[in-house]
Amino acid sequence: LIPFLPRVGSNSREPANGFDIHPDGKTLLIPFDQNARVPVAACYNRDQKTLDTLALPIDSVVGRTCLWMRYNSTGSKILYSYYPYSAFGDAVWTSSEVGIIDAVTRQKKVIPIQINRDNISVNVFPSWSPNDKDIIFGSAPVTKASGNVVGLYSIAIKKNVLGL
Repeated sequence: LIPFLPRVGSNSREPANGFDIHPDGKTLLIPFDQNARVPVAACYNRDQKTLDTLALPIDSVVGRTCLWMRYNSTGSKILYSYYPYSAFGDAVWTSSEVGIIDAVTRQKKVIPIQINRDNISVNVFPSWSPNDKDIIFGSAPVTKASGNVVGLYSIAIKKNVLGL
């Protein structure tokens, strides 16, 4: 067990969830909430006991502060959800972004997700299918006409995400 991990940056808060372990078992992938700023991620090497910041190609979006990440079965790709802090509250100011980051090149590919007619939804906690082709995630529609109210979450599946 790791009793304590240092924080990354002066404004970072503790990671509550969204962390993962590389398939080789040597590296932990850890998101850090940056207190109303773009979250950062770090890799903790369990053998060397080192924590290194992971450069992520994520843009700053007002209202989005939370990050959830998962390695695929080989560790070559990182599935992520960058979602609003208020995703489980009454209303949000922005939607979420789900995508895949190449673990080596850090290139990002956003996965297009259309759940409702307003084309706004909050999509959280994505996970890979066993064959690394599909993803499953929680999704809630956001209704603009009702003041960006977050609806009920459902389970959603997006097929063939690597072929998009």
